[in-house]
Amino acid sequence: GSKVIPGDVLFRLYDTFGFPLDLVADMARDLDLTLDEEGYRRAMEEQRTRARASWAGSGKAVVKPLYRELAAKIASTVFRGYDTLEEDGAVLAIVKGECEAVEAHEGDDVEIVLDRTPFYAESGGQVGDQGELLGEGTRFIIEDTQKPFGDMIVHRGKVKKGTFKQGDVVLAKVDAEKRAATVRHHTVTHVLHATLRSVLGDHVKQAGSLVSPDRLRFDFTHYAALTERERERVEEFVNERILENHAVDVREMGIDEAMASGATALFDEKYGDSVRVVTVAGVSRELCGGTHATASGDIGVFKILSETGVAAGVRRIEAVAGKCAYAAFRKEKGDLLEIAQALKAPDLDVVPRVERLVAQMRDLEKEVERLRHKMLSTQAGDVLSGARVVDGVRVLTKREDGMDPRDLRDFGDKLRDRMQSGVLALGSVKDDKVNLIVMVTKDLVGRLHAGQIVKELAGTLGGTGGGKPDLAQAGGKDPGKIDEALESVYAIVEKAAGKITVKG
Repeated sequence: GSKVIPGDVLFRLYDTFGFPLDLVADMARDLDLTLDEEGYRRAMEEQRTRARASWAGSGKAVVKPLYRELAAKIASTVFRGYDTLEEDGAVLAIVKGECEAVEAHEGDDVEIVLDRTPFYAESGGQVGDQGELLGEGTRFIIEDTQKPFGDMIVHRGKVKKGTFKQGDVVLAKVDAEKRAATVRHHTVTHVLHATLRSVLGDHVKQAGSLVSPDRLRFDFTHYAALTERERERVEEFVNERILENHAVDVREMGIDEAMASGATALFDEKYGDSVRVVTVAGVSRELCGGTHATASGDIGVFKILSETGVAAGVRRIEAVAGKCAYAAFRKEKGDLLEIAQALKAPDLDVVPRVERLVAQMRDLEKEVERLRHKMLSTQAGDVLSGARVVDGVRVLTKREDGMDPRDLRDFGDKLRDRMQSGVLALGSVKDDKVNLIVMVTKDLVGRLHAGQIVKELAGTLGGTGGGKPDLAQAGGKDPGKIDEALESVYAIVEKAAGKITVKG
């Protein structure tokens, strides 16, 4: 057979199952296989062409023709947000709906393009900045910042006061608190990536991320869920790197120089000739256009909220840092305090109380089980009085709602023991599900088959069933037909054993 994995297969592994090319290459090397990387890149490019997405921007939406027209006639926006959170800028364009507007009035939802801005546009997993534009008697609340085409940055939001016009000079002011929170989450994402590779292995690759003021989400390649110990080690190691207060250095350099320096790049990201390299000294070095802290100590503290699977071979960590992490710890303590108060436990010493409650609950469950068996035994004698005789065969049907299959079988065992000889059919509806069980005593197995009887009953209920000659069970989807199904047992037995008579 071929020793080459075709490009379309490689693309399908990535697009459908989340396997990045780097991981497939490592596995293929072990199996002495090669990759059709050129075919993979063609398939990737074809998908990008079909989507008609703007990969220079956030890469999430088809570019509106209006943005292309604006970009052709106005200058590119100069981004100043790496160095400052406030900047004067001139209004180059106003977009209202699908059209360019000359001005925007109080209450209007619009997009404003400036010649210079400190606002970071959503890119590379980092969300767009929020804040405001201020002028003479005017105020515009920025809810999101995007880069829909080329280097044009649009500020989306609502006019809160006054009228904005093309040509106005305004003060662009980033929400400093939200930016600082985003910065902490972005820098700790780099530390997290390096830590995961250290704890889990070099096979770990970034498979996606989201960095916002209130949390971070990091997707990575790994073949299994993290154990509790692995999760603890990751959280512990990240916090150690924070406490060590490593300097964060950001430099622009040529792509070849950056790669030669050992910087990590995302395989499917497009990079220009010049790139930004973010280095957390002694911890990580990545190509990244986002905003970052000046030292790892600025992150404050890190806490993992969850670790889940999102695709085959891809795991996801959601976490918080800084004030958000502190809030998460406070919430945990608050929840623990409420539990302690409910248990009347002093000084949050809830573990012994919970252990005692669990032991008591287990004892109570055993007592409930003992009483249930006793109740079923008592009921069995009363229920048997309703049996009919079909050509010398005792047949008993009974509906007892609220029982699961195990309960039905226990009840049936007690009835069969007392019945000694006959056919037994029990049905129950619990949580809108129908359960049936049919039993045939051993002396009648040669004449009647429990599995065949239950299959006919299952058909009435719109379900399936089967089993052995002496014991069978079925499930159904139509609770309204359970009485009809149980009543049909007599006719089924009559067909096999003779005409029906009532025990007199």
